[in-house]
Amino acid sequence: MAINLEEFAALKVEVEGKLAEVSLDLQRRCYIDDMSQNFKRLNDILIVKFKQLEDTKQACRNLITYQKYYHKI
Repeated sequence: MAINLEEFAALKVEVEGKLAEVSLDLQRRCYIDDMSQNFKRLNDILIVKFKQLEDTKQACRNLITYQKYYHKI
């Protein structure tokens, strides 16, 4: 009977260790809401960057057009 109690105690400690490990993994896990917020923020940043890129391309086109008509090389 004493051997069974010792085996049970060892098994209990092992299960508690695995439970603590799993709960720690769950705490570190990214949740769907966190990912959604991250993608929304990334989308906002990318919209600004692409707007700046389009503005720069349009400015280059305007510069080339102005030079074509007013400052011929």
